[in-house]
This record gives sequence, structure tokens and C-alpha cells, in this order.
Amino acid sequence: MGTATLRPRQRLRLIVAAALAVVTLVPISASAVDDTSTWASRKHPLIATYGRTTIDKGYGYGWFSAHRTNDGLKAYPRGYVRASRNHGRHTYFSALIQYNTGRCSTGTSLGVTFAGVGGSFGNSYSCTKKFFSKEHLNSGTVNVRRWVKKKRTHDVDVDSSAARAQVKVCLQIKVHPDKCTGYTPTGADKW
Repeated sequence: MGTATLRPRQRLRLIVAAALAVVTLVPISASAVDDTSTWASRKHPLIATYGRTTIDKGYGYGWFSAHRTNDGLKAYPRGYVRASRNHGRHTYFSALIQYNTGRCSTGTSLGVTFAGVGGSFGNSYSCTKKFFSKEHLNSGTVNVRRWVKKKRTHDVDVDSSAARAQVKVCLQIKVHPDKCTGYTPTGADKW
């Protein structure tokens, strides 16, 4: 019995059953998986200190993920921060978002002709290198002894295939530069 001899309702059931079978066999793309990379941990946080006695400390740990959404590619630095004492220095984390596409520069401009087609090659052209630094995102400060969750979101270049963050924890100092840990890189999330 072929589909030509089936009644319309039977044809519809057969089509729906075939579509469901195909959907269950299609693998989920890597962009749908929310891989996360951690930076420090609650047990071993990054610690920023200030002063000779280092009585003021800022603590932080967290994770980073990047993936495709309905609104495009997004980077998500997340974390928990806290101060060593109430009414001490304000603590925050700063994430430098990096992804693997961007603009490179040669420093000069050259006129180039290929097969009779003229064009310029120089000052700025698209290229791929390991990671381009794009934007610093600060989490917002806290001034309490309990862990406070902070999160940020950043758009990622649509042509990239990987992103990561370089994260540091800082104490906000009013009349001096903030005191920060060194940057800690997260693993690269790929899609």
C-alpha cells in the first residue's frame, strides 16, 4: 500500500511520525550545549588585598560560558564576590571578553590587483588569531561578607567560533588605583 492510496488523515499521521523520527535522530549542535569554564572556586577564590596589614580583602570566584542564542552569540561571565568585612573596601570582578575573530592591522596600505580586479590591502583586514580582547565588563561592587552573585552579558562577533574571558578580582580604592589580582583565563568555549 503506497502513500497515494492512503486517506488524507493517514498520510498526515505518516508524515508526523516520519518527522518525529528524524527529529529524534538529529544530534544537538554544540552551540546548544552550555559548556562552562570556571575561574577560581569557592574553596580557592581569587583574593585582592589592600594595605600593609592586608586587613581589607576582596574575594571572588565564578564561571564563564558563551553560546548561540536567539539574539546572536553571547558571552556570560558570572561569579560571586564578597568583602573581608562589612564597611571595608568594595569588591568586584572584572572580565575581559575575548573571541577568536577581529581586525588585524599591517600598518601600511598597499594597492593590489588580482586578475584585473583592483583593491586595497593594508591598514585593516579581517583575520583570525587565537583571541582578540574586546571589552572589560565590571560586575558591580559589593561591600558585605556574604557571597553575592554578579552576572554580565556581552555580544560576541558572529564570525567567531570560540570565546573566553580573562578575569580578575578587585578592591575599589577611592583616591588610588583599584587593587586587583592578576588576570586568570577561563577555558575557551567553542561552538
